[in-house]
Amino acid sequence: MSSLYSAPEFDSDARKAYRHIALHTQHCTIGPMPAQDFLDKFLPKPKARYSNHRSKKSILHRIPTRRRYKPFTKTMGDMCPGFEFVSLSACTENDPMLGPKLCPDTAVYPSGVKRTSPCDWGLMDFFVEWRPDQYLDGYSDTPDDDRAFEDESTKAKEFRGRMFSYAARLMESQHRLFVFAVDIYGDCARLYRFDPSCIVVSDVICFRKDPRPLDEFFARYSSLSRAERGYDPTVTLADDVERARFQTCITEYFERVQNNDLRTHPGVASLDGPILKIQVNDISGGVHWYLACKCSTIPVNSLPCGRFTRGYIAVPVPSDRCIDTEDTDKGKLFWLKDSWRPDSSESEASIYYELKAKGVPNLPDVRCAGDILVDSRTQETANDTLLSDPSTECWRQPTGTIHHMIHVRIVAGLLIPFDYVENARELLLVGRDVLYAIAGAFHKANIFHRDVSKGNVMMTERRGSGEGPWGVLNDWDRAGRVDAEGTNRFGTWQFLSIYLLDSMPKKHDIFDDLESLLWVLLFFAIHYFKYSGRFSMRVFEEVEEVFDTSRGKIMIGGSLKYGWVRTPQTLFECKPLQDFFDSFRRFHRDHVWKVAASKDSEEKMKIWEDYQAEIQKDIYSIVSHFDNILNNPDTDWSGDTDWSGQEVHGAQAEEISPQGQLNQDSNLDEEVNVPEPKLQPKPRIKAPPAKKGKRGKKRTRDDLEPEDDDGHRRKRTAHVNDEGDRKQDVRPAQRRQVPAPPCDRVLRPRIRK
Repeated sequence: MSSLYSAPEFDSDARKAYRHIALHTQHCTIGPMPAQDFLDKFLPKPKARYSNHRSKKSILHRIPTRRRYKPFTKTMGDMCPGFEFVSLSACTENDPMLGPKLCPDTAVYPSGVKRTSPCDWGLMDFFVEWRPDQYLDGYSDTPDDDRAFEDESTKAKEFRGRMFSYAARLMESQHRLFVFAVDIYGDCARLYRFDPSCIVVSDVICFRKDPRPLDEFFARYSSLSRAERGYDPTVTLADDVERARFQTCITEYFERVQNNDLRTHPGVASLDGPILKIQVNDISGGVHWYLACKCSTIPVNSLPCGRFTRGYIAVPVPSDRCIDTEDTDKGKLFWLKDSWRPDSSESEASIYYELKAKGVPNLPDVRCAGDILVDSRTQETANDTLLSDPSTECWRQPTGTIHHMIHVRIVAGLLIPFDYVENARELLLVGRDVLYAIAGAFHKANIFHRDVSKGNVMMTERRGSGEGPWGVLNDWDRAGRVDAEGTNRFGTWQFLSIYLLDSMPKKHDIFDDLESLLWVLLFFAIHYFKYSGRFSMRVFEEVEEVFDTSRGKIMIGGSLKYGWVRTPQTLFECKPLQDFFDSFRRFHRDHVWKVAASKDSEEKMKIWEDYQAEIQKDIYSIVSHFDNILNNPDTDWSGDTDWSGQEVHGAQAEEISPQGQLNQDSNLDEEVNVPEPKLQPKPRIKAPPAKKGKRGKKRTRDDLEPEDDDGHRRKRTAHVNDEGDRKQDVRPAQRRQVPAPPCDRVLRPRIRK
C-alpha cells in the first residue's frame, strides 16, 4: 500500500505491467509545456471572476510539507467548488490486468453524486496522484539536447506507467474525449491532459515558491462545462422507457437463438451495466441513435492513447425514422463498434461500403457507419495540434510519430465468436468463407485486410437445417491498398506470417493474409480437437528482440512456425482435419524452403515476389484445399466433435498476464500487437582464481568472455558500417529469445446442453 511518506510498493507483476505501459507510450508525450500555456490552451478562463479562489497565500503553501496529504483532501473543495476530493489511500480496488490497488491517491467527483465505492471509475471526474519526494518525477525539464524529456530510469517508467494506467481506466470506464490529471511529488507538481492521440505534460510547478498555476488549475476546472471537461455529448443515459425496450429486445432475441451455448456467453449474459443512448453518423449524411450496453468480453484498453476500441450490443431507437421498421418490430440486435482512427488511414466505414459495392462476399452486414459529427464538426483530438503550432517549438522536446485521431462508429449485424464452432467441418466451412472474403477483397478491390486474427474471424447463425454457419471476416480498420508504399507490419503478432515476423523488411501481400488464416485455424483446432504428439503454444507467441544497425531494436519471430511447416509433430484424430492441414502445409512448404535457403536478402525478395506473382494469377485456386475435403462425399467425419477441453501440450493454461493485453496500438506506424518478451537472465560467468597475465596484471571478470551453451567462449568481433562507425557484431547466438506471455484469451471447455 502506498502512502505519502514512502515510495509505493506494488506487486512485481504490476510493476512489470507499468513498465510495459511506459514502453508502449514511449515518445507519445508532448512537453514540457509551460504551465500558464497549458491553462490558457486547455482550460478557458471563466466569465465570472474567480479571484476569491486564489488567496495571497495558497492553501498548499500554508500546509507543512510532511502533513500535506489529509488537509489537501479536506480543504481543496474551497479552491475547486462543486467538486469533492476523496482520499483513496486505503483503497483495495483490484484489477485483473495490473494487480492490487488500481486506484489513485485522490479521486475527484462532482459534488452530490452517489458513488458505489470510494473508487468509482464510472463517476470520477479526474484524479490527483501524490508522491513524497521530489526526485520521483517521470520527466526531466532539462534543456540539454543529450537528455530526453522522458526519464528512462526504472522508477520513472513505473510511475509513468502507473499514472497512464489510471488515465486509461478512467477513459475506458466513461465516454470521455479527454481527461485531466494532477501529479504532485514533494513540493512540485505537473498537469496532464490525455486524449487518444497523445499525452500533454506541463513543466514543473514549484507550488511552494509560486502556487498560482496549481491554484488556477483547480479554480478554472470548477468553472468548466461537461463538454469542456471531456464528456462526449453524443452519448447519454437511456431513460426508463428506453431501458425497458432494450431489455425486451434482449429477451426476445435469446428466446429465438438456436445455439444454447451462446445464451450463456459472458458478453451477453452480463448486460448489467448502464444502458446508453449513442449517436451514430452515417457516411451518407444520416444520423441514427442506438440503445447499447457494453460487451464485457472486449479487452480492456490499458493504454491512455490509441484506437480505444469498444464493443456494444445495440438496439435501434424506435423513434429513429431512418431505421427500418422491420428491425425495430422484430427486436433485432446489432453490434456497435466505437473506436478512433488515425487521419492518415482510410476510414473503415468507407472500406466497408467500397467492398460491398464491388461484390466482396462474407462481410459484416453494415447498417450505418461513419465519423462522428457534433454541430457539423468532426469529433477529433486536440493534443496533437500542438505539433503544428510554431509557438511550441521553443519548449517542445522531440517525440515519436503522433497521429491526429478521428472518432468513428460502425453498426453491423450481430456475429458469433469463432470459438462457438461445433465440429471440424464447421471450422473448415468458416475458414473457406473467410478465404473467399480475403481473395475477393484482393481480386475485386485491391485491398488487403492486414489483421486476420482469431478475434476477427466470426460466424453468422446457421445457414439452414443441418448446415453450418457462414464465416465472416470482421474489423477492416487496418485494411490497406495493394499499391500502398512502406514495409510497416500490421496485425496481431500471434497470427502474422513467417516472413512478416522475419527481420527482413517486406511489404504486406496477399499471402500474408492467407497464411494468417492458416494460423487462426490451427490455433482453434489445437484448442478444440484431440490430437496426438506435442504442440507448443510458443509457435504463436515466440518473440525475439534483436538489434539491426539500420533500424535499431526490433522484434522478430517465426522460426517455430517455420519448424511446424517443415515437420509438424501433431496428428489430429479427425482425419479430414489432418488432411486439410497437410495439404495447406505442403502448398506453402516448398516456397518457404526456397526463401529460407537463400542467404542474400535481395535474392529472398526476388523468390518471394515470383511466388506472389504465381499465386495472384489464380488466387481462388487455394480454395481447393478446402473443397477437396468438404465436397468429397466419401469424407469420414467421425470423431470431428471430439475436442480436447484440456490444457494444451507445452503451454500453461492460465489467465493472461498483464503484458498480453497491452497492445492498444501505441505505435500506429507499425500496428502489431506484440507481446512483451521476457528476458532470460544473462549467462553467469565463472571466473577462475585471479592470476597474473603476461605483464603482471591481474585478470578480472571484465576480461572474460561469456560462455555459450556448449561452454565455449564467444568471441565478439566488430565491423564498420556505411557511416564509418565501428559497431559490435551481434551474432544469432546473442539474441534474447524467450517465451512470450500466453495469447490474450484462454479457450475453456463448453458445457453442452
